[in-house]
Amino acid sequence: MNLVASFDQLPKGVQVALLSDDVPETNLAIRSEFSLAEEQYDYLLDGMRKVLLGRISLLEYPDHLSKIPNASALDVRSLALAVALRRFWPLQEYIGNVDVLIRRLGGRVPALIPLPSTESF
Repeated sequence: MNLVASFDQLPKGVQVALLSDDVPETNLAIRSEFSLAEEQYDYLLDGMRKVLLGRISLLEYPDHLSKIPNASALDVRSLALAVALRRFWPLQEYIGNVDVLIRRLGGRVPALIPLPSTESF
C-alpha cells in the first residue's frame, strides 16, 4: 500500500467500499460496543484514516490504538481486533496483511471479501 494524500487518490474500489452505507453503521456499532467517548471515537477514526492513507502501517495500528485517550478503561486489543475484522478486512485486497493482524490479535480470519467492482463508476 502506498502513501496517498487524500481520499481521491485511493483506488476506485476502495473509495466505493468506504462510501458504502454500512460504514457509518459499523463505526457506530464499534463505538457503542466499546462505549467510546467522543474523543476516543475521533481518535479511532483518525487512526483508521491514517492506515488507509498509508501514514501508519496496519501492523502498527494496535500500538497507535494503545495511545487512545483513557486507554486503561478499554480492552484495546479487543477494540483493535473489532476494527481489523469489521473495517480493515473488507479492504484486505488494498491494505494487505489484515489476516496477519487478525491472527496476532487472537482472531480467526474470515472468508475474503472482494473489493466492489468499479465497472459502473
